[in-house]
Amino acid sequence: MRAPIDGAISGEMLRARYGASASESRPHEPGFHHILVVDDEAGIRDGSKRILTAEGHVVLLASSGEEGLQTLAASPDIDVALVDLNMPGIDGLEFLSRAAEIAPETVCVVVAEYASLDTAIESTKRGAYDILTKPF
Repeated sequence: MRAPIDGAISGEMLRARYGASASESRPHEPGFHHILVVDDEAGIRDGSKRILTAEGHVVLLASSGEEGLQTLAASPDIDVALVDLNMPGIDGLEFLSRAAEIAPETVCVVVAEYASLDTAIESTKRGAYDILTKPF
């Protein structure tokens, strides 16, 4: 088992400590985060969950902005939200505005296939910490 970096515990150490399903129901420990992935593309949601869970994080999924906001409101321990910019219904920009009211302590990162400078500026104004481009 490799040693954690800067006090973080690896996914391998988490599984050893809590068992194979630990990432779904473990206590909130330093080095692990509760991450909400909001994306209308199933492949992005599933791939993100697979990678982040392997690193020991708890991952919640939402297939729309509406579902993401409901999940955010119901789960006050979400640390980070990865939010698709272009979704039907409530898009990433609207999600950012509403998320800031629901959970101002949650760090929101916008994920987009493409983003103009104007979109990046608007995302930041609405509370985005950063923007990642797909594929990431």
